[in-house]
Amino acid sequence: MKWWRSLATTWSYHAVIPGASAGAESVAMHLAAYGGRNDDLFVGAMAESIFFPAQPFVEELEYQFGRVASQTGCDKMPRAQQMACLRSTDVPSCRRPT
Repeated sequence: MKWWRSLATTWSYHAVIPGASAGAESVAMHLAAYGGRNDDLFVGAMAESIFFPAQPFVEELEYQFGRVASQTGCDKMPRAQQMACLRSTDVPSCRRPT
């Protein structure tokens, strides 16, 4: 959206972001992100048949992080270094079944 906004130097910019179903959830997330700040990227929003799946807490997803860290060998590092280890790992290693 920032790229599109940067092109609007020669015409009046009045972008309205639309979305249906999961796209409507994305629209809602844009409206709520950063405390509702939109940085003048859009002037309105339309959401139809909004779909909100459960938004789990971080603690409920920790097992997934642990599984990927284990698959890649990053679980052997101190906890504070595991994310850096994962970021340096190639994608096929992360996708390998356990």
